[in-house]
Amino acid sequence: MTAVRAGAVGVIGAGAVGQSVAMLLAAGGWCESVWVVSRTGLSARALVTDLEDMCQITGSPVRAVHAADPGQLVSCEAVVVCRGPSSPTPAVPTCGWPG
Repeated sequence: MTAVRAGAVGVIGAGAVGQSVAMLLAAGGWCESVWVVSRTGLSARALVTDLEDMCQITGSPVRAVHAADPGQLVSCEAVVVCRGPSSPTPAVPTCGWPG
C-alpha cells in the first residue's frame, strides 16, 4: 500500500510542541511542505532553518516555509495549533474551514 502525502501542513507555534510536530512531519515525509508561523517571527524563522537543515541531512523531500502571519495558512490542507498556555489565540482565517 502506498502512503498518501498531504500537500501543505501549517504549524502555529514554534515552541517545544510546534518544533516536535514540524520535525515529525518533515522527517516522516508526511507532507510536501510544512508552513510555520509563530507569535515571534524570529522563532518561526529559526525553526524553518532547523527544518531545512534536517531535511537536507536526512534527504527528506519536505519543504519548510516561514509564514509571516496565520492568514497564509488558509491554503494548507491541515493546520496544527501548538500554542502555549499563555499565548493569545491566533487569528486563524476560517474561510472554507468548518467551525
